[in-house]
Amino acid sequence: EDDETIRELADLILSQAGFAVLRAGKVEEAQELLARQRPAVILLDIQMPEISGLDLLGWLKQQRLNIPVVMMTASGDQQSVWAAMEGGALDYVLKPFTPNTLIMRVRKAIVASREAAAIRRNFTQDPSRTAGSRSNA
Repeated sequence: EDDETIRELADLILSQAGFAVLRAGKVEEAQELLARQRPAVILLDIQMPEISGLDLLGWLKQQRLNIPVVMMTASGDQQSVWAAMEGGALDYVLKPFTPNTLIMRVRKAIVASREAAAIRRNFTQDPSRTAGSRSNA
C-alpha cells in the first residue's frame, strides 16, 4: 500500500487483532522484505505509483513464494479485481474497509493457505493418491 494513512490503519487493525505486521510503501521495500521474511499473507494495493499491484502479483507468482495475496482497491473496478483473481490473488478488500472485513479476509487467506499447504504435503508424501481416489481400509 502506497498510502501511509491506509498502511497505518491496516497495521493498527491487524496488530490489535494479534497479527504481526510488516509494512512496505514501495515495491522495492516489499521485495526486500520478502527476501528476508515470509509473511502468512500479503495485502497488496492494485494501484501503486511505480508499478501496478497486478505486476507485483505476477512477480510474486514467478518467485513461487506461495504466499496468499489479498488485493486492496479503492476503485472497485471489476476488471482490475477480476485480473487480480486470475493472476493468483486469493481475495480482495474494497477501500475504505471496516476492521472486521480486513481481519476476516486476512484470516480467510491464512486458513486457505494452510489448507493448500497440507494438501500439497499429503500429495508429496503419497503421490499415488489423487483427488478422486479413496482408501479401502
